[in-house]
Amino acid sequence: MIRIILLLVCCMAPLLGEIKVVAFDFGGVVARVSREAVMDFFQSSLGLDEAEFEEALAHYKRRRAEGAVPHEFWIEYAEGREIALAPNWIELYEATLVNAIQPLPGMVELIHTLKAGGYQTPLLSNISCDYAKVAMQTGLYDFFHPLLLSCDIGYEKPDPRAYELLLESIGASPGECIFIDDNLMNVEAARRLGIDAIYFRGVEALREALHERGLLANKELIR
Repeated sequence: MIRIILLLVCCMAPLLGEIKVVAFDFGGVVARVSREAVMDFFQSSLGLDEAEFEEALAHYKRRRAEGAVPHEFWIEYAEGREIALAPNWIELYEATLVNAIQPLPGMVELIHTLKAGGYQTPLLSNISCDYAKVAMQTGLYDFFHPLLLSCDIGYEKPDPRAYELLLESIGASPGECIFIDDNLMNVEAARRLGIDAIYFRGVEALREALHERGLLANKELIR
């Protein structure tokens, strides 16, 4: 039995050593994006009651699926109903977005560790142009290259084309890439393409998963 285990470990080692890329999702993995805070801003700044906002939100979601930019939709919505927005509404909206995007504790340090180990760290994220603009201002995108944002590439996970574009952009095969996402549908879609995808359930659990794959040493698990 011991010989069999040793043989399996030896056979697995080269495969683990082939990993060159650790790709990340953004919202819910790298940072918390409080969409509730943003929705609260829209509702309060437009002066809508619960029923009115729910109706407007349903319309927004349909338009969002068609590629509508969030702040443009709500400005158009206000104009169509003769709702007077504050003169500095755009500035207030952007400030709300900045406050809504905060890095998860320990994640920046983990990304630094992976980069120091020679792993490439691209970003594959479903994100609107508004959120992407603000996230860029926070400096959190600086840890990733390349950036594959759905608002730029035209595909959203779990569309297979998003993952194929990721692999093409980094010049890697599925077996050379690990992908991390907090959406199980996105994880399963990556796995169907042969990518080793990790379902994100917290920074410490991610450290353990990367350690099991040989990407982190024992000392790097201690924080």
